[in-house]
Amino acid sequence: MLFYRKTQLHRPSDALNNPQYKVPSQLIQMAQDENRRLQQMREEFEAANNTVELHLHLAPFYKMVNGVLQPVSREPSGSINLSFDRRKTVGDLRITIYHMQELWEGDMALTVARSLPAGLHLYNTLTDDSVSLYSAGICTNTDLFVWNGKQVCGAAVQSGAEWEPVLLTVVRPFLDEDVEQEGQNGVKCQNNSAGSEKVGPGLQREARGFAGGATLGEVREALGEPRESLLCQENKRGRGGGQGTGEGGGASGWRVFPPDDMQRTLKELSLKDGDALLVLEPDSFDSSVFTRNGDVVTVTTPSDCRWLQVEFQPQINGDEEEQRKKVKVPATGNMLLCEVKQRAIEELQLQEQPSGVQLCLRQVDCSGKLLPPVFEELSVRDAGVRLMTTLTLCPGNAPKESQLFLHFTVGSAPSTGMKMDIIVEKTCTVKECLKAMLDAVGLDGTSWHLRRVDWCEEVGEPLMDEDASLSELKISNGETLVVTEGLLPPKGFLKLPVWLYVDLRCVEPDCNPTENSPAEQQMDRAETTDGSCAQSIFLCGGKMAELRNIGRVEISDDATLEDLKTQ
Repeated sequence: MLFYRKTQLHRPSDALNNPQYKVPSQLIQMAQDENRRLQQMREEFEAANNTVELHLHLAPFYKMVNGVLQPVSREPSGSINLSFDRRKTVGDLRITIYHMQELWEGDMALTVARSLPAGLHLYNTLTDDSVSLYSAGICTNTDLFVWNGKQVCGAAVQSGAEWEPVLLTVVRPFLDEDVEQEGQNGVKCQNNSAGSEKVGPGLQREARGFAGGATLGEVREALGEPRESLLCQENKRGRGGGQGTGEGGGASGWRVFPPDDMQRTLKELSLKDGDALLVLEPDSFDSSVFTRNGDVVTVTTPSDCRWLQVEFQPQINGDEEEQRKKVKVPATGNMLLCEVKQRAIEELQLQEQPSGVQLCLRQVDCSGKLLPPVFEELSVRDAGVRLMTTLTLCPGNAPKESQLFLHFTVGSAPSTGMKMDIIVEKTCTVKECLKAMLDAVGLDGTSWHLRRVDWCEEVGEPLMDEDASLSELKISNGETLVVTEGLLPPKGFLKLPVWLYVDLRCVEPDCNPTENSPAEQQMDRAETTDGSCAQSIFLCGGKMAELRNIGRVEISDDATLEDLKTQ
């Protein structure tokens, strides 16, 4: 026979009312305060973690130009930044915008947009008001176009990837005589219009955006050109780095679009942002600047544009502007750059430079950074140097066409270390290049290897095949390499850094309250026992752990994860 004993269960409230289990009121108050504080922290964390920054573009401040959305003015009044909780619905966002825009009338559509070089472009419209922004794929820094969903300034708007606009560089004939004649007739010259740039007497460039779904014939019509006008695309066949023929000085070649291409869209013709489009009227060939041979049009640079400016700045103290010397050197597209340099040295009277000091010509990018020296054995055109630009005369040797000009640092990223330069043959191996760099800085030994620099200027992947040539590894002119200490693993092996995770809660607790905390003791031990690299990380709840670098493991790339753990 089984006997059951009836046990009285006590509720928490009974325990609190029982004097035997009475909890002090101050402790209850502390617990309640802590709960409220934690709840507030949780709410703040959730709000911060789910708040996205939205950029709202209002339709009344935009207009349609050649099928592309452009702001009415340069003032940023048509763009509003809004912080919003992505857990809320599309309908909540729409109501919020309605309250912000009290004068808004009629329907309101919210369409995801992107700011492209040619202008603002629309993609998918948010139609389901019950869906959260998170479910709708809205993330921080998303652009939203606020409009009626039909038209902007009475013009229909095309959306989607197939209609993405393209920013083309429209090139037209432009001569100084035309400017003077138009000035006398009181006609405003197109060169003064916004966005146009006069490229010497002969050509004028202007950036214009067009819908990617527009045909070439529609582009010609939008430019106000008659049907007899020719549209040409710049040829891009050049030597040394893929420069196009239109990139170097002297003359440039253009391919005439055939009549059938007038019915094809810009997307179908694979035209991209920045591509140049030459527009020629039938009477343009009356000028000696333009000649046509079949479907190829050659643009010859006018004689008064055939020059290069060479700048030289001595390495001495004083006013930079006063010390800098400039000279214009007559040049053509077929002129060798070594001739340009020699002519500049004579004009600047630099023949009396100390013996043994070599000079080279270098271009400068838009940020003022010196580019690698030009190949002086090449002509101006083949080297991709444009006429009417500036070259800088700098100390140093010029590479030959069979050589590479490389930057390198020792042991650190280029952003922290001092860059040095070296010229090597394209056919030399990685091992030979490494030795040349070590000799240049006075280092010896065999425990070094080369690494590339990644896109964010940090030390990247090592050059594993030391017997491969630089050209085989596609090392390009002007690239930066890092000389790094340590041997490369044998072929078929990997060398992996290993970090030990140390939980500081496992530190022995029998320490005096007056002594250092467990974390401090653990850090002290990490510094004094083996001298290994260690770093602390903070976890949730104020807890702290430590990552200790215990070295590198060399293992076959065919090994399993279990093999790695065992080793």
